[in-house]
Amino acid sequence: MLLRILLASVAGATLVCAQDRNSQIVGQVRDERQRPVNGARVDAYLLPESGAKVKPFRASALTAPNGTFKLSVPSGVFRVCVQLRRTELLDPCTWSAVPPRASVPANRTVQLPPIVLKRGYPLSVRLEDAQGLLLVQDKGKRAAGQVIVGVSAPNGMFLPMPVRGRSASARDHQLFVPRDTALRVSMHSRGFTLADESGAAVDAAKGHQFSAKLAGERSRRRFVFRVTGLQPEGGTK
Repeated sequence: MLLRILLASVAGATLVCAQDRNSQIVGQVRDERQRPVNGARVDAYLLPESGAKVKPFRASALTAPNGTFKLSVPSGVFRVCVQLRRTELLDPCTWSAVPPRASVPANRTVQLPPIVLKRGYPLSVRLEDAQGLLLVQDKGKRAAGQVIVGVSAPNGMFLPMPVRGRSASARDHQLFVPRDTALRVSMHSRGFTLADESGAAVDAAKGHQFSAKLAGERSRRRFVFRVTGLQPEGGTK
């Protein structure tokens, strides 16, 4: 009984310690031209040690006009991610082979080297929709506009391609991606049938994939597909 109490106390202490913010991570975010990045969100994620019972922990802050940030954290090892939405600047946690990390001792301030956000380039997928099917407000079992478009990043994460423009006859998905990186773009739909630019049907019900890589100005940056109709109830056979 005493042993159980001692083990419970140790586990409880481990969980509590993970929430004590007696240390700090400080640094600066820059772009590739070494200019400070203002208003970027910096997130530090505590990485659990093998076998340690530590609750998930994240600290967040926005960068100041001079690009600096300060995070109050417990001791431990952290993965540091940076996002500035609706810009071409890329999150290093998604696109870098080695994301920024910080090993933080108790009651200490750790100064990170400048975090440089690389520039991304727009990759687009256009869904031409001459019949206006994507805009139909269907209140039945089939959800309107149910076409999922996304990219598999090198770290295995699936990144949805946001809709950047739409009209009665087309919808444009776009995502900023790094240059010279092999990507897999995927499309999936349970409600619509699709075809590529040549008119050949693609099996979006099972998930259609194709490769993309931006290697220069002549690289293909936009892929076009056509919405050709509605899938039968229950999917394709």
